[in-house]
Amino acid sequence: MPNYQDVTKYRQKRFRHFEELIAPILAIKDKVRIIDIGGTRGYWDLASDELKKRMSITLVNYEVALNLKRVENDLLDVEYHEGDGCDLHDFADGSFDLAHSNSVIEHVRSLSNTARFADEMRRVGNAYFVQTPYLWFPYDPHYRMLFIHWLPRATRIMLTQRFNFGIGRKGHVSYMEALDRVEGVELIDKTMMRAFFPDGTMRSERFALFTKSVMVTRPYTNN
Repeated sequence: MPNYQDVTKYRQKRFRHFEELIAPILAIKDKVRIIDIGGTRGYWDLASDELKKRMSITLVNYEVALNLKRVENDLLDVEYHEGDGCDLHDFADGSFDLAHSNSVIEHVRSLSNTARFADEMRRVGNAYFVQTPYLWFPYDPHYRMLFIHWLPRATRIMLTQRFNFGIGRKGHVSYMEALDRVEGVELIDKTMMRAFFPDGTMRSERFALFTKSVMVTRPYTNN
């Protein structure tokens, strides 16, 4: 299964697709304005120093003080905004050149919230880039286990109560804590992604013969 080096390799390759998406914007603008929904500062270290100087990033998270890497003498223009990706009412339609989300949409806790998240991405961004782990890949990166995400919810709750799954997870937790963890991940398949992002183009990210994750993009239009 993918290890840390694999994850880094996939992120770098994924970021190249993102750079292709913003190239037409930078051809006509000095800076590209990006909203990163649920993202962190550290993710953007994938960009070159030259590219960092040409991006203005708004990071939207529930708690801006948590998991947001601050960098001394940062080349990036970064703004931290506390908010909910399912309700970006603070931002007008088309406020950003591009809306970005990497491995976040599967954490919004229900498919109805997933639809709202997708609608908000499409609304505030002229272009968008969204990536999520694929439901039918046999390994779940959240549980760090094979096949467990295909089991019935009640079974996943029971196993989460009793065993150590994923990063920083401990076994022998209460039912309510296990329920919260299980409901915190809702993996998506390609049919769902096409429904949520009907105006986007889908690309599969592969591991061996399997689709590991999916990306959907919509290019920038100079209205």
